[in-house]
Amino acid sequence: MSLKNFKSELLEKRVQIISTDTSGKILTSDQALIDLKTGSSLKELDPFFEAILPLAGKDNPKLEFPCINVKHKDQEFILDIEVRHSKDELIVILYDFTEHYRRSHPVVQEKNENTILANQLLVEQAIANEKEALKNSFLSKLSHELRKPLGNMMGFVNLLQDSNLSYEQSEMLKIVRQTGMHIEELLNDLLDISKISEGTLKLKNVSFKMKDVTKHLQDMFSLKAKSKRIEFEINMRDNVPAILIGDPIRVKQILINLVDNAFKNTPKGKVLLDISVDYSRAKKVSLRFSVSDTGYGIKDAELPKIFDSYYQIDQLLSPTEGQGLGLKIVDDLVKLQSGKIKVKSKVGEGTQFEVSLPFEVPLREEKKPARKKAVDVDERIRVLCVDDAELDQMLIMKILINEGFISMDLALHGEMALQLLELKSYDVILLDLDLPILNGIDFLKKLRAERKTKKQPVVVLTAMAGPEYQQEAETLGISAFLTKPYQPKELVRAIKEAFKTREK
Repeated sequence: MSLKNFKSELLEKRVQIISTDTSGKILTSDQALIDLKTGSSLKELDPFFEAILPLAGKDNPKLEFPCINVKHKDQEFILDIEVRHSKDELIVILYDFTEHYRRSHPVVQEKNENTILANQLLVEQAIANEKEALKNSFLSKLSHELRKPLGNMMGFVNLLQDSNLSYEQSEMLKIVRQTGMHIEELLNDLLDISKISEGTLKLKNVSFKMKDVTKHLQDMFSLKAKSKRIEFEINMRDNVPAILIGDPIRVKQILINLVDNAFKNTPKGKVLLDISVDYSRAKKVSLRFSVSDTGYGIKDAELPKIFDSYYQIDQLLSPTEGQGLGLKIVDDLVKLQSGKIKVKSKVGEGTQFEVSLPFEVPLREEKKPARKKAVDVDERIRVLCVDDAELDQMLIMKILINEGFISMDLALHGEMALQLLELKSYDVILLDLDLPILNGIDFLKKLRAERKTKKQPVVVLTAMAGPEYQQEAETLGISAFLTKPYQPKELVRAIKEAFKTREK
């Protein structure tokens, strides 16, 4: 058989040509695939033709439709259909690709499913990222909104401590102060969780004394131990170096959360913090912090879940207290410092958390820096406070009045402060960042743009605790950045230090 004849025979078996009038009435058909009666309507073959035939005409001389399923009696075809308009008739060409489509369909389907799955994973990842960003934004905003009232409360508590109180009043104030400190720690946890998620939490590497950390813990939990009638003991071994180099804030944060967790889950008995040397070589040391309690204990099946965000062991905890964020932040901070954490627990007997953290040790004990000469109290420091919150203004005024040698003017926003600076000169500006009309950052930019105030000392006092705010403010030249709540002595020290740097 010649190639030409073979090709002709192949096409005859695969292609059917039909001519109809413009209404779809069949004029001729070669019957290669489907037996069609002359005079019948092509629309009777399949509803598909009823939809497409009206489209064919002078404006659409050629229409093509791939992969069309057509049933005729007991036969089922998958066709490519072509409709051509020629004068007063339509030429309909049916191409039989049934076997081709049946073979390729599973491959196409698999490819489509893989594409859909890949796109679904991308969408799910995008949604997860968006949720994480929203959560971090919410936590940061929540931290900021709560810091302001907390800062005011703690500020007035600190002022009350220095007033003439009875013993009973002093004890009640200690409880208020301890509660405020606990709320502050929770806010720090909220902010740090979002920082860790974003990868923006930076560790400090400074020298500190472990006994200062343990003293803070003793002060913070002594009242809680007394009120719950639980024994609280801190045991620091003699071979723990007096001075360490690391991040004392994060160490304190880890221990506060572990001890607080122990108190939450211990109705009676004892909470013990034991600090010992894991190993020591040259300038390196690893400390082991063990926090154990005689509380409820945790089931073995629950242990892998306790470091998840917001996880709570409902069956084992009292109805009024939960895990909170404590263990999640502990796990994150330990990993961030290249440390290790493990937990042992037995239901009804208690739980022990063990944390190992690496530190550096100075070769020689650092000498205490010579005390800087205090500012002459006879010299009045002129302060401009830029803050729109009445309670903040009152708190700052009370703190400065106690110093006696400081005078203060008030501005409710940046524009008002700029107007006052045109009329008077000030030694130090106290600036909140969250201001109406002209915010703190924009005020700083305008301040530095003027020759007269280019080097004006500025101390920032803000509830906006994120590192991005501090970095932006520091690039514009500030003397100090205090996050609310702050101690009165911190504010006074910052003002004095800024006063020393002023241009006379």
